[in-house]
Amino acid sequence: LVVGLVGTTWGSLGVAQAAQYAMAQVWNVPGRDRPGFGRRLTRAVLVLVVLAFAIVATTLVTSAATIVSVSIIVTGATVVATVIINIALYACAFRILTPGSVSTRALWPGAVVGGLLWTGLQSLGGWLVARQLRHTSELYGFFAIVLGLMAFLFLAAQLMVYAAEVN
Repeated sequence: LVVGLVGTTWGSLGVAQAAQYAMAQVWNVPGRDRPGFGRRLTRAVLVLVVLAFAIVATTLVTSAATIVSVSIIVTGATVVATVIINIALYACAFRILTPGSVSTRALWPGAVVGGLLWTGLQSLGGWLVARQLRHTSELYGFFAIVLGLMAFLFLAAQLMVYAAEVN
């Protein structure tokens, strides 16, 4: 368990640092103006904390929606709350990952686009898992989940870069 947690944390820090590099590339920041190792690591940890809070927030919203009786109003409110949380997630992530020379105001268009598309990607993924994978055998279902997760992560990374390029 400890080795798995350490490996997951180390890998997550690497992904966060790669995201910082991508943001610096998108904003065309010269290498000499990019943060050093310590500051880059601190930003990576901060991004992971923001992601953890976003996961807890979306889980609470979805859990609250399942407790209340299902209606169009509850479904609509859940979708709106999820979109707002996802836009806030993108805004915070962009602010942390993007160099300080870029104003926060310049990050909002990409945060809105990213939040909307991320919500759509989450909905599509949930729909595919609920509707398409329930009839698979244990072996093929496992392969479908692994391949689907890899495709989902690829699309999520592409979505983040495209949303940053909107800025």
